[in-house]
Amino acid sequence: MTDATRTEPAVVPPRLQVEGRRDDGGADWEALPSQISVRHLDFFYGKEQALFDNCIEIKRNRVTAIIGPSGCGKSTHIRCYNRIYNLYRDQRATGEIVIDGENILAPDTDLLELRRKVGMIFQKPGPFPMSVFENVAY
Repeated sequence: MTDATRTEPAVVPPRLQVEGRRDDGGADWEALPSQISVRHLDFFYGKEQALFDNCIEIKRNRVTAIIGPSGCGKSTHIRCYNRIYNLYRDQRATGEIVIDGENILAPDTDLLELRRKVGMIFQKPGPFPMSVFENVAY
């Protein structure tokens, strides 16, 4: 098989890895309540899988940084928190993202209410696939 006929990427993109750090004066990290709990999150752009089994506990009243090399899935992972991907065709997430006790990946999630709770500011601003008015009013 030549490189031109490969059906898989020749270079496997780096995967997002999440590590916690204790800097809380000795408090028991596991005992702290979670604000966001991500369990077995997979994300797909069409048939291509971009996130693989992501799991993270984001604790209430703590600063959490998600860092990694370019292309490892940081932005894709975070965009799942307000289901912004629903605005685009052929994008989907599976697994669980529990915010304040509610799995926001459930089909009956009120997306407008979710997006009122979970806002995002991107490094490079870009409009959503809507009219200018809808982008500003959103």
